[in-house]
Amino acid sequence: MTTLQQTADVATGRTVQASRSTTLNPLATVALAAAVVGGIVGLLAAIIVAVVLVLGFWKPGFFVTTKLDVNAAQTGVQQILTDEANGYGAKNVKDVKCNDGSSPTVKKGSTFDCEVSIDGTKRKVTVTFQDDNGTYEVGRPK
Repeated sequence: MTTLQQTADVATGRTVQASRSTTLNPLATVALAAAVVGGIVGLLAAIIVAVVLVLGFWKPGFFVTTKLDVNAAQTGVQQILTDEANGYGAKNVKDVKCNDGSSPTVKKGSTFDCEVSIDGTKRKVTVTFQDDNGTYEVGRPK
């Protein structure tokens, strides 16, 4: 609402503006404040979502899990068990089945077991992840 007060200058006959004041409608003031608060809350929510996405999918990657292909693991275990130079040098290694046929999740320090047949005898081998990249160590057959 705007008010304007005018007075007449008697000597010159002109109308002179004496003062002017402007007041806002109370409802418009509340609406303006709500819009500002809503904008700030929206901006904070967008920042929080961005942070969660970065932490979840990039570094350190809470939402990302790496799995080791169970078939590759079984082949690798068999190679290590039979390798005479860098492995255990076992003969007649067959029927390697790791982690009940499901691909294990890669996590440093976690383990999974493989069942193997060495010279016709069933054995168990424990495989331990050395890092979060999938490097693993094959334990001695038991």
